[in-house]
Amino acid sequence: MRRLLADGGVGGAEVELEEAHQPLRRPEDFWTVVQGGGLRWTTEQLGARLAQEVRDEVLAALAAAGTRRIATHAIYALARKV
Repeated sequence: MRRLLADGGVGGAEVELEEAHQPLRRPEDFWTVVQGGGLRWTTEQLGARLAQEVRDEVLAALAAAGTRRIATHAIYALARKV
């Protein structure tokens, strides 16, 4: 993030990573997280049929792996315009 901002002409930005995890009671909880966050726009661009295929494939993989949580890290940046 710091490099991205610097490449865009923003110097001296404060960048902080907040690590977090979202527990999954069941694989379907993953899709709830996707639809309630920043990935919703991405899945909407797929169209209903392809989004359903992606959903089914990801949920099957999560179930097969026994995944019980997913990373939901966030990056915050603060910069001042001078």
